[in-house]
Amino acid sequence: MKGIKYFGVAGVLLLIASLMGCATQQPIPEKTQLQIREFQTRTYDTNDYKMVMKAVLNTLQDDGYIIQQANVDLGLLTAKKEIDTTDKVMAGLSALSAALGGHGNDAR
Repeated sequence: MKGIKYFGVAGVLLLIASLMGCATQQPIPEKTQLQIREFQTRTYDTNDYKMVMKAVLNTLQDDGYIIQQANVDLGLLTAKKEIDTTDKVMAGLSALSAALGGHGNDAR
């Protein structure tokens, strides 16, 4: 009788544990534009604007950006980054064509 009682208790605990695993997660609330901007803003404990601008400029260049304009007096940097995606797309299409039994770029 004791064995059946323990199996009953173990079964109830197993049922409770399995139901707890099925609990749904609460959706993450979307951030407002102000909250996003707050995450993106940095504050530096210095009055040396040239040093900060140089650090930002070096960071942008390290990340592959091309600096177009830099105005230290205004605290303005303009940069761009060009990414060539055509080679990756064409390689993917060629691989897909070969996988499907095609002949690549043959025009027939």
